[in-house]
Amino acid sequence: MHNTFYQPLTILRTRGRWLLSCAKAVVALAGRGLGIWRLVAYGCRVYPNWKDCPCVGPDGKEFWLDLRGKGFSQITTGWCVSEIEPTLHSLDPDAVILDIGANIGTWARLFSAHVPRGRVYAFEPSAATFKRLERNQSVARNITCIKAAVGEKSGHVGFSDDECDSVLRHIKPGLSAGKTAVAVWNLADWVAAENIQRIDLIKVDVEGFEAEVLVPSAEVIRRFCPIVVFEYFADFVATRSRFSTETIFETFRALHYSVYRLDKNGTAHPDHSANQDWTNDYVAYPNGFLPQSEADNIGIK
Repeated sequence: MHNTFYQPLTILRTRGRWLLSCAKAVVALAGRGLGIWRLVAYGCRVYPNWKDCPCVGPDGKEFWLDLRGKGFSQITTGWCVSEIEPTLHSLDPDAVILDIGANIGTWARLFSAHVPRGRVYAFEPSAATFKRLERNQSVARNITCIKAAVGEKSGHVGFSDDECDSVLRHIKPGLSAGKTAVAVWNLADWVAAENIQRIDLIKVDVEGFEAEVLVPSAEVIRRFCPIVVFEYFADFVATRSRFSTETIFETFRALHYSVYRLDKNGTAHPDHSANQDWTNDYVAYPNGFLPQSEADNIGIK
């Protein structure tokens, strides 16, 4: 796969493509947004197809973006997936991957390309986002989309489902004003219901609620010993999660896992302190999972 971090995307044939190309070029030349995203958002009124703009996806196949808000940022900066690619090279072609918090399917499509004989299960609770996820997975036969969240208990939870940036969405127990009911699975319940016999990698990106997914899933992780990739912002955890900021790391220690922080090139660092070239993505491996030769291949330092 290509190193796609901060590489502008190729826009496929669509009405107004030359305007988008000019806007993308100006942003790239200036090195900053210059508020052009606002012009693009306005342009979506003139060119409704910009709400479903075709471009080249992280797997080289067609992918559709809504250019309002975050979509135009992706057009100008690229997919930002290079941090996960070295980890994926350690997977077998028939591996099984859970993408929890799949959003519109960027990582699911990348996973799909790396496990052509395997299966990717993509969980996404937002109704609007799920529609785009379904479309983006239509060119990949080995992705199963599941319109649900993953949490402590199976059932339903309240979810703020609007067109704001996904980082502003919250999942809370119960319902309140502005929230809709969405399905939620406890991961062990879902594994039993679907008779899942193998899990090689679990990716979790749920905007501060990662502990609500991972801590109740400890027995599933113990059973299958998957690689686990998760996003972690201490501030998000402190303000959104009912767990403490260290609970995820304590859980992995109890499971005899080692946790590393990923940089933009996919190198895994045991030191979790901030660095300008590091991401907020972490990878957890079962202790003793990798011989040193394999660790060298995926960039563990």
